[in-house]
Order: sequence, then C-alpha cells, then structure tokens
Amino acid sequence: IAWASMMGIPYIMVANSIPPSKNGVYMGIVNMMIVIPMIIQTLTFGGIYKHYLYSNPSYALYTAGGLLLLASLFTLRVKSDEIEMEEALICPFPPAAATGEISCFPCQRQPIAVSCRSQ
Repeated sequence: IAWASMMGIPYIMVANSIPPSKNGVYMGIVNMMIVIPMIIQTLTFGGIYKHYLYSNPSYALYTAGGLLLLASLFTLRVKSDEIEMEEALICPFPPAAATGEISCFPCQRQPIAVSCRSQ
C-alpha cells in the first residue's frame, strides 16, 4: 500500500492543478521525471555496487540511507504557500457519500486533498 501511494501521489498532486486539455502532456512529463531516474539507477548502480561498494549489501543500504537523508535536506529548500487550517481539512468520503453537516467538493487550489467546509 505504501509503495502504491508513493507512486500515485505525484500524479494526484498534478491532476487537479493542470488544465484538462493538457492532461496528457503534463502526466507524461511527470511520468518521465519518475521513470528516467529509475532507468539511470538501473544502468549505473551495478557498477557502483561492484566497484565502490565492494559488492557488500550493507554498504548499499548505508548509501541508500545517506541519499535519503540528503534528499530530505533538499526538500527543506522547497517553498510552499501557507494553508489555513480550515482549507487543509481532508474529507474521507467522496462528494456523493457526504452526509450530515459537512459538504465536500474538490478544491481547485488544493491539488492533493478534497476540501471540506461546514454548511
């Protein structure tokens, strides 16, 4: 489930923030940004594993952990807009299943979540 959500989240983030007429182009670009690094890793890591990591799986895991920490540091450079708490609420039900005092509708400004507001 975690892998599926990691693979799907970039598409969800883009889906609501692009014009519908350009869906194919933007989704293709997002797909290339995911697949091209995978291809580069597949073609290069065998040599790195053999020559620099001495075919030691522990070194490969340490390298992966170090690169993960480095990537997390780079995410600190990403600037985002502050979202008010009311707008950041996520509705667990699709709009058709919404009942009671909550009215759910897709929010054009929030590409990840469906925004819920009280009536």
